[in-house]
Amino acid sequence: MKKSIFLIIPILLLLMLISCGNNEKNPEDYVRTENFKVFPEYTLPQSPIEPETTTTTATSDSRVISYNLNGTNVEFMVNGEIVDTLKLEYTPDTNNIVVGDFNYDNYNDIFIPYENSGSSTIYGDYYCYIPIENNFTKSNELAKVGRILTIDGDSILSEKYDDTYKNYLMEYKWTNGKLNPFRKTETYTSTEDYQEHTNIYAYTEDGSEYLESST
Repeated sequence: MKKSIFLIIPILLLLMLISCGNNEKNPEDYVRTENFKVFPEYTLPQSPIEPETTTTTATSDSRVISYNLNGTNVEFMVNGEIVDTLKLEYTPDTNNIVVGDFNYDNYNDIFIPYENSGSSTIYGDYYCYIPIENNFTKSNELAKVGRILTIDGDSILSEKYDDTYKNYLMEYKWTNGKLNPFRKTETYTSTEDYQEHTNIYAYTEDGSEYLESST
C-alpha cells in the first residue's frame, strides 16, 4: 500500500508538470511578424542636444529730446517732461536753436545760440544729454568751435563760411571723445587766370595744418 502511494505521487507531479508545459505557448505559434515594423537599433548621442536660441540685437533707448522757451528761459525736455532749465538774459532766436546728436552718442543734444550780433556766423553753446543722469551739460569739446555745426555722418561735423576772397568748408571729427579739425577745403577764383581753384588741407594728430592737395 505504501509503495503504491509512493508511485502515485511522482506520477501526479509528472502529469502536473506536463500540463503546465502545455499551457505555455511558443510566441512563434501565434505571432505573425509581417504585421509589425522592424526598427533598426538606434544609438543615443553621448551629449544632449543643445536647445535653439534666438539672438537679439541691443538697441539704445529712443528718448525724445526737445525744448521749450519760457520767456528768456530754455526748458530742456525729455519725453515731454522738463528735466532742466537754462536761464538766459536774452531770448534766443528759435530759428537757430538746433536739436541733433552732435557728439555721436545716439542721443540728441541742443545748440543754443548767443544773442544775435548781426554776424552771418552763429555762435553759441552745445548742451549734451547725459542719459545716466537724465540731464544736460555744456560740452567743453564743442565749445572749442563755439559755432553752429552741421552733422555730416561718420563722426564728422562741418561748417561753411566765407570771406571776401574764399569759401571754406571746415570739417571736424570725433576721435576718442575729442573733437579735432579733420579737413579744410577752400575754393576761390584766382585773379591771375580767373579760374576756380581748390585747396584741401589736412591736420596732424597735434592739430598742425598742412596742404594735402591743390588744383
